[in-house]
Amino acid sequence: MEAVLSSGPLLYLGEGRLRVNHRLQRGFSLVELMIVIAVIALIIAIIIPNLLDARERARQRATVAEMHTWANALAEYFTDKDVYPDSSQPMSVVYSQLVPHAVEALHLQDAWHFDYIYDCDSSTGFSSYTLRSTGKNGVPSPGITPDTWFQFDLDIILVDGIFVNAPS
Repeated sequence: MEAVLSSGPLLYLGEGRLRVNHRLQRGFSLVELMIVIAVIALIIAIIIPNLLDARERARQRATVAEMHTWANALAEYFTDKDVYPDSSQPMSVVYSQLVPHAVEALHLQDAWHFDYIYDCDSSTGFSSYTLRSTGKNGVPSPGITPDTWFQFDLDIILVDGIFVNAPS
């Protein structure tokens, strides 16, 4: 009976006899490949939702910043005219009235590409306004509160230069 001891590609067959093992293992086993694929899938499953949330948070913050610009332009307009622009006019007319008062260009749409909703009527003597972004879904809905900050479908609401519903 021959004793077979293996040390790498050579097999020791006993009594001074050696034989070359031509079955060299190269590459990875199926189990190793499956483990690597599972780890990569787990990493992707963690990263993708965070990236999507980050994108929506950036849009939300851009909308809030743009609404600040609108508030500044409306405040300057009010300082000059003692009233806010009438919202019964098309938004483009309100925009054209505010452009000389805006420090920078105003956008007519939020970061989700939906039109802002501007409301200022004669019942308040044109002394109060509301500017609203309808959020990701473009449908008027309840506003954002600190508890619902990551619900991007909710509205961002600015009343007379103060955010009543906005992310903090």
